[in-house]
Amino acid sequence: MATLNEICYDTWESVRSIISDDDELDIRKLGFWVKNQRAKYLRQEYNKPYRVIDDRAVQMIEALPLQTVDVLSIPNVTLPVSKKVLRSSVRIPNTIEQYTKPTFTRIGSLDITDRKFNYVDYSKLPYVGNGRLNKKEFYITLVERYLYVISNDNNYKWKGLQYLNLQGVFEDVEELENLKYTLGLRTTEYSWDEYYPIGDWIIPFLKEEIKKTDLRQFIIPKDNTNDANAQPIEGG
Repeated sequence: MATLNEICYDTWESVRSIISDDDELDIRKLGFWVKNQRAKYLRQEYNKPYRVIDDRAVQMIEALPLQTVDVLSIPNVTLPVSKKVLRSSVRIPNTIEQYTKPTFTRIGSLDITDRKFNYVDYSKLPYVGNGRLNKKEFYITLVERYLYVISNDNNYKWKGLQYLNLQGVFEDVEELENLKYTLGLRTTEYSWDEYYPIGDWIIPFLKEEIKKTDLRQFIIPKDNTNDANAQPIEGG
């Protein structure tokens, strides 16, 4: 399991012999490229047919606080005025999309043995949970990065629901972890020396893509005149 610092320095070491020693690369810039390429690669991977989300890329908010809001607060959705609506207390970071839907792997109560809630597009929210067999189901939608929860039942689980357990694949690992710090679920802000949520098998592809794109401007071109190549220059 690699850390973000390890991925950045490994990428740098793989090209430093062909980087001009006049160029100095900020490790933060390398980290930015790693984040972008991770998001790009995972998005491409998860939009291929029959792809299963890799658990190693998943992050979790153990207890996302909920608050009761006015039913009219959900943009572009009309629900009965008497209906109770819960909403996440904060906006959540963007997820990697899978077939235009967020890559949530679980949204549910804090008891992870419970059935997870049903995610639906916000446009379908007025029509769900009206049948005899699905009246007790909980439904989740995402609008303007807020999670909304509704149910047509009024059982003890619904009355007592105060937190969500949220799991998924997020675009920016650091943003999600620092949100947990803001919520008091972490004691420190995210460190680049912590495990970086990505499968080890993706890292070689990610590093190669950075070398071909983001680092390309720094690489010294070969001199093929007179059948001789320029000697590699050792970077600082």
